Amino acid sequence: MCMTSVHNVYDICRYRFAVNGRADLGQVWRGVKVDQDLAGRGPGSGLGRGKTLGTVRAADLGDEYLEKSEIERRPASENPWYVLMTIAGEQGDRFDRELHARNRRFWHGWLAKHFSHDVMMGFVNEGYITVADIDPLNGPETTAWSDAVKSRNSKIPSKLGSIKLNSLVFDNYFSMAGFFIPKNFYIQDCVFGGFLELQDTMVDGYLSIRGCRVDRVFSMERSCISGVGNFTGTEFSGHVEVKNSQFLMDVAFDDSIFCGPTNFDGTTFKGEAHFKSVRFLDYVGFNNCDFGNSTSFDSATFGESVPTFYNAKLHEDTEWNGIVWPLTSNSPSKARWQRRAYERLKLLMDNLRKSHDEQMFHRMELRCREVEDGFPRNVPSQLYGMLAEYGWSFARPGIALGLVVMLGWLVLGPVLCWGGGTAAEVSACSFRGLYVSVSNTFGFLGLWRLIPDAVDLALQASVLAMIVKVVQAVLGPVFLFFVLLALRNRYRMR
Repeated sequence: MCMTSVHNVYDICRYRFAVNGRADLGQVWRGVKVDQDLAGRGPGSGLGRGKTLGTVRAADLGDEYLEKSEIERRPASENPWYVLMTIAGEQGDRFDRELHARNRRFWHGWLAKHFSHDVMMGFVNEGYITVADIDPLNGPETTAWSDAVKSRNSKIPSKLGSIKLNSLVFDNYFSMAGFFIPKNFYIQDCVFGGFLELQDTMVDGYLSIRGCRVDRVFSMERSCISGVGNFTGTEFSGHVEVKNSQFLMDVAFDDSIFCGPTNFDGTTFKGEAHFKSVRFLDYVGFNNCDFGNSTSFDSATFGESVPTFYNAKLHEDTEWNGIVWPLTSNSPSKARWQRRAYERLKLLMDNLRKSHDEQMFHRMELRCREVEDGFPRNVPSQLYGMLAEYGWSFARPGIALGLVVMLGWLVLGPVLCWGGGTAAEVSACSFRGLYVSVSNTFGFLGLWRLIPDAVDLALQASVLAMIVKVVQAVLGPVFLFFVLLALRNRYRMR
């Protein structure tokens, strides 16, 4: 069920880039003839995973997509806060640095009207903004501001409050790089057809980017969020960069979808970090991250790549329940990268004394090594995995141990009862066959000393009985060792 869900979402992500490299905002997410649009638009090439454009239907989208498609959205240019943030002009498909610098200056100049100089200096001392940002607009800047407001022909906020950009469609590049947001910031149920950029952005409050869809790159590098961060239910169709940022309180990415490569390298999570039911369909990296509080990846899906945690610090309360891990690659080079990632996760769990999680990553590491080693060097490891689940299952070797005893009994019983006799004699012979089978399998117990000489001579006279004895003497201790190893790995105390 999980893999089917991953494949459907994977196809949808691929579809959005099949039409001129970006999604058609008016087709899929506004609920307009979803079946017809998905089946009829775009090139005829397959979308991977065995699907084609003609087979991706509205039913494949799932309930969450149909619910989002029914949301009424307005153009971003109709939102007063968006107009204020882009008062000097909106970005196009490409980033205009000079235009962005003017928008940023106008924004901070407008903020300076709502705070005293001492308060603004406090923001400077906390590292939110620079000294150049705290000055009110000067004469020429005020004139340019007035002209810009008139040219936009739209209302702008008269006072500072929670900033809300909800249920909007952004057709162009939207950048808040270097902006200081002194209040709660809400971007909810929006669709971004272009880039969404929050580099070097400081939010002194709650940040919510919930239930959105970003069709292209999402960048949030070197940013600082002082309040709770909420990214639940958001789909990132392109590349995601959240490097070297700080979340000073709890942050949640629950139920979000990351279709492209995702990078959290160097990010600090000081509060709780929630990645429950998140789906990473491409590479994801948490290298050099610092998780300072409880972290949960429960029910997460890693569709294409094992997450990397090189030089990361995980909190002792880190959960990995119900994870869907990527299949072990059949390519030795790719299996090597998977093995390295699992090795690091195993080491992190060992440092945290989480033995069950350590064993889980150890088993996945061994599967990758089997691909690296190739046939026939991987045969012992494959047998170890098949018979004992790499030292984790006591059921498999326990059943195998019972089969060794029972099969030996089925062979030795007829050997000892070859001459026939009364029912009582046959029953006694059969019992002696079971006893001999147990003594062969567990030779270290010394039960063979109690076998009568006549029975021993009868067994020695049979080549088949001697072969069975040797096989049981070898397999018995091996399977017993696997049982004890599993018990030790599951219930060991350190």
